[in-house]
Amino acid sequence: MSDFLYGKSAQRAFGDTSKPTADTEIISQTHEPTLPDDIKSLWLLVLRRITSIINDSREEVRNGAVHTILRIFDNHGDEFSVPTWQLCLDEILFRIMVADVQSYRAVVNSGSPPPGGQPQHSVEVLKARMATSKIIIEGICKLIGTHIRTISQIPHFHDKWRQLMNTLEKYLQPQLTNVAAAVYGAMSLTLASLPSSSEMANMLDVEQIFTIWKSSFYNVSSQANQEVLLTFSKLFKEIYRLRPFIVDDGGINEIAHRLEKCIGGNTGMSTYSTDVDSLTLVQAAVLECLAMIRTTNAEIALPIVEVLANFLAAPFTDAFSQSRQSAGSTFIALSKSSMDLVELLIKKHIEEDQLITQSPLLLVLEHLERPIGLKYRWTTQGRAPAFWQKATSTSIEILRVLVPRLAKVSLDENILHRYWKVIIQIIEDIAQADAQTLDPVLDGNILHDEQFDINALKAIHTIVIPSLGASSISDFSRRTYVCALFRNSLLHNLEEDDLPNFYEAPLAGLYEVRFGRTYKPDQVPRFEMAYCCLDELISLVSISDSSPERIKLAQAAAPLLILRAALPLKAYIADQPLRGTMPQPKSEREELLFVLRRMTEMKIEPRGIPDVQGVKSVHRKHLLWLYPLISQAVGIVNNDRLVLRELQVYLAVIGDDFGLR
Repeated sequence: MSDFLYGKSAQRAFGDTSKPTADTEIISQTHEPTLPDDIKSLWLLVLRRITSIINDSREEVRNGAVHTILRIFDNHGDEFSVPTWQLCLDEILFRIMVADVQSYRAVVNSGSPPPGGQPQHSVEVLKARMATSKIIIEGICKLIGTHIRTISQIPHFHDKWRQLMNTLEKYLQPQLTNVAAAVYGAMSLTLASLPSSSEMANMLDVEQIFTIWKSSFYNVSSQANQEVLLTFSKLFKEIYRLRPFIVDDGGINEIAHRLEKCIGGNTGMSTYSTDVDSLTLVQAAVLECLAMIRTTNAEIALPIVEVLANFLAAPFTDAFSQSRQSAGSTFIALSKSSMDLVELLIKKHIEEDQLITQSPLLLVLEHLERPIGLKYRWTTQGRAPAFWQKATSTSIEILRVLVPRLAKVSLDENILHRYWKVIIQIIEDIAQADAQTLDPVLDGNILHDEQFDINALKAIHTIVIPSLGASSISDFSRRTYVCALFRNSLLHNLEEDDLPNFYEAPLAGLYEVRFGRTYKPDQVPRFEMAYCCLDELISLVSISDSSPERIKLAQAAAPLLILRAALPLKAYIADQPLRGTMPQPKSEREELLFVLRRMTEMKIEPRGIPDVQGVKSVHRKHLLWLYPLISQAVGIVNNDRLVLRELQVYLAVIGDDFGLR
């Protein structure tokens, strides 16, 4: 036995070993049948002696010692038995970490160098110490992860695991980003070595790492850089892979908001890239974390939807001002990517009332409305599709599943009003565009953009109609909707006196004709959209299925449709006598002809317009309201036969419907 413990090679290397020392006691605990005695003694003694210089004041000596120890374990770790690994953990690897973290903390707390070092400025000492600490943390955790199957057989392995985790947690206490990144990265590396369904994963106290993950982040988040945040996100992926149930019992709230803070706290970004067209590494990592969470019910999905709603608004709000100021972040790509994920979550859980009754879904719609409303006024749009187009498409897809559910869920009146308020605002934002602010570079896209909005408006119209006519929805909401269509159906810019208060009394002064003008009025930049809105207004009043919902919508739209049809007639009556034989401006003439034709062709919802005393009509009551203006217009026509013909057709239809011919 003495020959085994104190071989000749050991005596030659370290002198007299006849008296017991700490080194010989370590060796005496080892029984490795696969290695010759001299080699065993030498390796263990070498490791022990190298460990003693881990705290040397010279960085190159420390780092060299650590690298040497790690290489020895890399080369011979597979040959170690369970008792040897236990001995190496206690007397070498853990001892290295404890000594390092103690000297490291001493520098932070007192500003003095490690024991035996030369006096230096504490910042310089910390920089050198952090490099060594990173090597120690990452190297030892990688070793443990590589040999975890053998190490896990150590008696009282859980105590060893907790000891390792406690030591790593102490590394986080000084709140230094480089060390924190090494700790998070080392933890994730250790967990990554475990298959998800293995018994080994069940043996490890992953919950302890999760507790550290939750509690430690706020200590470093104020100074977090990209490396810290990336390793923090990566660690969550490994924790969740092994323990997906951590999202239950309210755990998802802490997880979601810590991941959200990663985005707001990111103060580092590449000098040669932006986040307009593509996600930053941190943004991509956080979205991957949120996407991997299995939302088995709305309770788990809601906190994620709330965080994604905040990401949607990130380009416009001050919530992420730290990252915007320090890293120059725009969050455009983040907002676009969040739209895809939030759409999937909403579609998945739309049948659960909890998703609709609570605020996150409403926030999503409100934050989607913002880029749609800004449209050309927000110049940073990113790669195609444009920011506002992406928000438009996402809004339509969400409303496609949401609107039918609104009628089936018991909602507070104020919440229901907020839903319809933002829905109607989205519709108006789609219809309008402040083209005066349009960048000349983008001017060539305005026709393509207009067609996109027309298709979107038609799609959303089929979604909200006839649901908007439900009795649970206020008349104010319906009136707001038809007023939005009316405003955006105008083909020419009108002066303030041209319109009454069409919110409260749209038909007041219907037959009052302004003073005539000879100049050509300015046209709106999106003619096709204006005609589309006019068509939608006409469709609301036109006969359908005579359901209560359609009747309410017709009643809300009819006054504004009559006013809208009267505008080109009144303009013709006022201006044409002053023009004499001069032709009417082309755009005004086309509008007048369009209105005359559509009014004579359409049949209205019978109860959409009140009956007029003494007149019996079912589907043509709207014609009677415009009859006085038609009569005046007929007397003004001189050489425009097409206008005269349409006016005569109008009068003929009235005569037929009211039995006057």
